[in-house]
Amino acid sequence: MKPASPATTASWSRHARFFGPRSGSRFGIGPGCGLGGLSYPSRPRMVPSGLLGRCYRSSLWNRPMTLRAILAACAVVAFGLLMMTIDAPGQKQSLKDQLVGTWTLLSWEQKKGDGTKIERYGAAPKGTAFFDAGGRYIITVMRSDRAKYASNTLWQGTPAENKETADGTITYFGTYSANEADSSIAIHVEGSSFPNWNGTEQKRFVAIAADQLTLTVRPPAGDIVDVIWKRAN
Repeated sequence: MKPASPATTASWSRHARFFGPRSGSRFGIGPGCGLGGLSYPSRPRMVPSGLLGRCYRSSLWNRPMTLRAILAACAVVAFGLLMMTIDAPGQKQSLKDQLVGTWTLLSWEQKKGDGTKIERYGAAPKGTAFFDAGGRYIITVMRSDRAKYASNTLWQGTPAENKETADGTITYFGTYSANEADSSIAIHVEGSSFPNWNGTEQKRFVAIAADQLTLTVRPPAGDIVDVIWKRAN
């Protein structure tokens, strides 16, 4: 290799003075740069151009935890966040998660063994079902065509009016738990407008499609009841 000329050596010296000599430099420009192992400080005021600039950047790139390592770490983090974003929508919700919320009644239908269907609460029943994430629920169903009380007073209905109210309304509340194995919920009735249900445990089979919920009662012997709900907006 041809020795450096006095002019080149003087140029290198000016660059070294430009950086400002410091002791304990944490990196140097190696022999591969063709500068004879000259060392420069780790905090230059600016990155030089030309051969010294390339050597400076090469030194940073080859340090143990430098730009290359930082970029690699950032790439890993970004890829992980991207995978989380892609996978989240595809994750299947549990039965309980799908059930949680408020539902409005669409229909209540009782199916007898001979195929007869009975709309116990009329053709256009009203009702609301609410299930919270903590395992509590309330369900209320009533006829929409009940006549008003003649007295216009809550507790002064005639026997016929009171009977129509009792026959045309069912309300109950309590706690519930979901069973993923057979797509059902077990409900504990803490209180009901039908007092015989108080303190009982009951089972409802659950089918959810889009914004529609079907709760089905399938007793070992007896009529099957399908109650269809729509998720409230």
